[in-house]
Amino acid sequence: MNIYVDCEFNGWMGELISFAMVADDGMEFYAVLPEPRVWDKWCFENVFPVLNKEPVASVGDFRVAFIEFLRGYRDPTIIADWPADIMHFSQVLLGKSHEESVSIPCSLKLVNCDYTSATPHNALADARAIRAALGAA
Repeated sequence: MNIYVDCEFNGWMGELISFAMVADDGMEFYAVLPEPRVWDKWCFENVFPVLNKEPVASVGDFRVAFIEFLRGYRDPTIIADWPADIMHFSQVLLGKSHEESVSIPCSLKLVNCDYTSATPHNALADARAIRAALGAA
């Protein structure tokens, strides 16, 4: 099973703002994290207006839902079009300590992908567009 991922983050190498996963079976995960204390100017102007969802109550709530979604798949291939998407995906699994970290067997695949998103800079719309561009239904 392929799961196409995209995320938005607060400036170059900044904190995670939103994360989306779209699976070949049509299941989707999309979460917006609590707002950063200080917004990167570009992100505030281009990402914030198109989040289209209220933030989760906490980063902990986000992690629980993220991990629960992934556990619904056996050995998925995680596909992203940008290295930072893979980095943020892995950081969510790592947690803040060894005890908090989880290991979910999967493959990570970074691809070059030209796509047109219905809502640029919205992680869910971008993940859907990546899936469509790579030939999934």
